[in-house]
Amino acid sequence: PGLDVQAAADRANELSVVLRISACGHSLLLTGDIEGPGLTRLLESGLGKVMVLQAPHHGSRAALTPDLLAKTSPRLLVAQQGLRDALLPIGNFIGWSTRTQGAVTVEATVQGLRANAFATAEVVDLAK
Repeated sequence: PGLDVQAAADRANELSVVLRISACGHSLLLTGDIEGPGLTRLLESGLGKVMVLQAPHHGSRAALTPDLLAKTSPRLLVAQQGLRDALLPIGNFIGWSTRTQGAVTVEATVQGLRANAFATAEVVDLAK
């Protein structure tokens, strides 16, 4: 009682869980569907550079901002489903879409960081 289900659903993306993973001297940022005020708070939190960035909200233009790309400076940007038309030509990164590359795995070792695309069999050594 008293819960406005529609209002909660409208805010779900801005409340998305964000996870930064650091291993063997490398880091990844998994952003879920974050957007809006949640993304603003994330940008204000002092993000550092990451090797791999999962594009927020499927790579939508509203969530994959020039500010986010500048603050994280990823070597690899992965968007779930597709980058649509939102992939911005800002930064020097590789852009992968799960629509094209399929599942993406990232392996961190003391020797480096390697990303693998299941559907295309692409392999990228990111720490070089």
